[in-house]
Amino acid sequence: MKKTIILLLMALSVISANAQLKVRQNGHVIIGPTNPTDTPLLLVRDSTGTSARGIGASINAVSNSANVAISGGVSSNSSMSSESNFGVFGSVSLNPNHGRNFGVSGMLSWNNTNFYGGAGVYATDYTYMFSFPNNLQGLYAAYFNGHTNLQGQTMAQEIYTPADNSLSENVESVATRGGEGMLDNLLKMNVREFNMKSSQSVEEPKNLDDMTDEVRQSYDYYKKDQEKLFSRRHFGLSAQELKGIYPNLVLEAQDGYLYVNYTELVPVLIRAIQELNDKLDNANDNNGAMSMTMSSARRSTMVRSATTLPSPTR
Repeated sequence: MKKTIILLLMALSVISANAQLKVRQNGHVIIGPTNPTDTPLLLVRDSTGTSARGIGASINAVSNSANVAISGGVSSNSSMSSESNFGVFGSVSLNPNHGRNFGVSGMLSWNNTNFYGGAGVYATDYTYMFSFPNNLQGLYAAYFNGHTNLQGQTMAQEIYTPADNSLSENVESVATRGGEGMLDNLLKMNVREFNMKSSQSVEEPKNLDDMTDEVRQSYDYYKKDQEKLFSRRHFGLSAQELKGIYPNLVLEAQDGYLYVNYTELVPVLIRAIQELNDKLDNANDNNGAMSMTMSSARRSTMVRSATTLPSPTR
């Protein structure tokens, strides 16, 4: 019995020495080697503290390394077909009286004018760009590198697209290259008025009674929002028709639907207006030349008429 107790005490002393798992008196839990300068990887604190947190983490950055305060990952299983996997998920119950509520929030903090780049939220669907995000220049609230799909209404004060000369190659002037004019192509486009339909198939609930009150209210709000969106009349082009005129302005997305690049239709409209202006200038020049010819013809007629008049008799 004494030998067993001695062995147990020795094992506990070894565990304490390595300190892979340690619970401090203030309730903080440390997983991994202890470092006096690091705050815990896992922090559990009730609402009586300075702030209420489920999990909090803060680390000192390591040179030439990807430093992650909180990381989440899910290993998918190919034998499953109906699961939903979230690397990071945040949910907040809304307070209708006051405050601001954020399911997921990210902030970029800096206090030096010398910086390379960063973002409060960084998202990409390329593993390489996540491992080597050195292409990010500047400071951004959010930075997305890859395919981005936005459903619903999107508001932005200003929208810009890359147009710097250094980002273009194989450049040619549309005005001098010849071929079919953009005004002619523009006249081929059929502007339509229509009601939109959803591009996403949303599974209808089998029984609303099986939902919680929160989920049911959210579903009702979603349905009303969709009804307002699809009841409005919209103006646009048919992607299938435009593909036959300007195929580079039509994209087949991953969901199988065709999308139109309306932004690049603006230069087409500008060039079409320029061509129309040229036609008007030519028409005005021709009208001017015709007017001058008619005036000259009238003067000649008047001169001939004057020379053929009989002399007055006395």
